[in-house]
Amino acid sequence: MQLSQRFRKNERLCSRYLIEKLFKEGSSFLVFPIRVTYFQIEGREIARLKSPLQVMFSVSKKRFKKSVQRNRIKRLMRECWRINKSPLTEKINKHEKHIIISLVFIGESIPDFALLNTKIISIIKRLNHLIIGNNTHLPNEK
Repeated sequence: MQLSQRFRKNERLCSRYLIEKLFKEGSSFLVFPIRVTYFQIEGREIARLKSPLQVMFSVSKKRFKKSVQRNRIKRLMRECWRINKSPLTEKINKHEKHIIISLVFIGESIPDFALLNTKIISIIKRLNHLIIGNNTHLPNEK
């Protein structure tokens, strides 16, 4: 089954409550220049989710003063995510999990598309292993 390569509004993480919960209770790892924080939602909070997989993208205002630069990086990250998310989405749907993810860019300069694309692919593979796999933790995980 071929999944859509769209990044719909219901796949965006917007809920302040869920974002707070993600950063308080979530696990994280680093695939430089992106810090990934993820959390599996269970119980009553599933009702707050609009989609089984919700993602947010962020770029530090401290490192990139101009909003044009921040928006460019977020746009690149969203595009890379949109193109490569299908393996993760398929497994999440198959296993009936509900996950929220934050991707924070922590690099010092504006990256090119090819670099971000390879990093997002490795992030998706790692998330597949961590969330859907046998819950064994990979090295370098906090």
